Amino acid sequence: MGRLGGKVAMVTGAAAGLGEADARLLAKEGAKVVITTRKKVVEGRALAEDIKKKGGEATFIKLDVTKESDWREAIDEVIRKIWQAEHPRE
Repeated sequence: MGRLGGKVAMVTGAAAGLGEADARLLAKEGAKVVITTRKKVVEGRALAEDIKKKGGEATFIKLDVTKESDWREAIDEVIRKIWQAEHPRE
C-alpha cells in the first residue's frame, strides 16, 4: 500500500492535463481516486478504467464545479460508491 492507502482523493478536471497526472499519481500512491470533469466525460471514464486496469481504484463522476447541486450529488455518490462499499452496516 502506498502513502495514501485508505484515503479518497477527488480530482476536478481530471480527464486531461495536470488533473489526469494528479489522478494517476494519487492512484499509484494507493488513494481511491474520484475523477471528475464537466465536459470530457468519455476521457474521464476511460481514465478511471485505465487506473483500475493497472490495479488502482478509481471511479468517474460528472461534475460542474460551479453548481452547488452537482457538488451535493457528487459527494452523495462518493459516499454511496466508496464509503458504503467499505462499511455496509454503518
